[in-house]
Amino acid sequence: EGAVRKWFLRIHLYGGLLCGAYLVIFGITSLDFNHHLSGNDGETHTWQKRVNLPIDEAAKNQKLDDVARRLGDELGLAGWAWGTRRETNGDLHTTIGRPGRRYSITVKGGVAEVQVERFGLFSILRAMHGLKGVPGSALISSWGWYTEVTTWFVVFMALSGVYLWSRRRHERRVGLYSLVAVGAAALV
Repeated sequence: EGAVRKWFLRIHLYGGLLCGAYLVIFGITSLDFNHHLSGNDGETHTWQKRVNLPIDEAAKNQKLDDVARRLGDELGLAGWAWGTRRETNGDLHTTIGRPGRRYSITVKGGVAEVQVERFGLFSILRAMHGLKGVPGSALISSWGWYTEVTTWFVVFMALSGVYLWSRRRHERRVGLYSLVAVGAAALV
């Protein structure tokens, strides 16, 4: 039984180190959702780039979501596209967003004008609260994997913590009082 206890203890400790950063971010964003710790401290700037989006009749009939995705890829922007519309003269307007940034794009005559709005740290953390991934970004999409791993480690650590506590005879009373106090506080 001593080997099993050591194994549980090691996984419990190292799993806590692996999940610690995620749990701190999750806690801060939970507070931010309820108490609005930060404002929208965005700054904007604009840039332009020539793009190769055909404006012939076949392209005008193409689904706007596909056009917005192609435009984002050509501009090197990762994120979700929304509000895409094409005017009768062929000009294209869309918005691409990801945690911390929003790109408002207008394409006129083969030139994309991109207005970038940047948001602060709390905006990024708030967006990552339940994020599973961002289209076009493998790095940010790994956050969804990290979320799953953390969730399972937290469940394991809760169960292994109860097991480890139950095996320490001289700390059972203090642990039981702590467990009851935390359970009561959670219900209030």
